[in-house]
Amino acid sequence: MRSGDEPSGREPEETPVDVRVTSGVPTDEETAAVIAVLQALPRITAVSAPAAPSGWEQNRRSIRQPLHTSTWH
Repeated sequence: MRSGDEPSGREPEETPVDVRVTSGVPTDEETAAVIAVLQALPRITAVSAPAAPSGWEQNRRSIRQPLHTSTWH
């Protein structure tokens, strides 16, 4: 169970938000609605990844080479 989930197993309540941008520039109200939605999203914690192994860049470059060089003239 993720932290912040309800222990009863129920989904968190959803609040419908209707945001429609009719022109190229959103109004202050539309901008505020989008900001409110983004702020209501669950926080994502940083996930650390191991450092790329040595030679990773070389391997990545070699993947771009054609598999059958005889077909390339």
